[in-house]
Amino acid sequence: MTEKEKQDWESLYMYVKSNIMGYDENQALCSTMVLRLKGLLTNKFIENNNIQDGANYSYEIILNTFKFCSPDIQRALRINNFKDEMHKFLYVTKIVENNINNVYMRMKNAEKAK
Repeated sequence: MTEKEKQDWESLYMYVKSNIMGYDENQALCSTMVLRLKGLLTNKFIENNNIQDGANYSYEIILNTFKFCSPDIQRALRINNFKDEMHKFLYVTKIVENNINNVYMRMKNAEKAK
């Protein structure tokens, strides 16, 4: 990973940990959650080298998608009763997954406009 990718990963991880899952500094995302986040980079359910990549997003795009989806995510967290933390996390990542191409195109168009 480049230094920028490491910084972007850290920003994404901390955003999801604190803002989405509501964890404090003594808690960490479990390895399955980390693999799910990393899987969003390549459009896979979880990061797995045995499965062909379906896309090539950046951690910055994923973080911006989480932020873009924040109203929908917060509404979902308020109205749903999740059986456990993993179910909650998977529900949220599905919202993000459904919007990632839209955010990607917006960022691409904004970059072209510069």
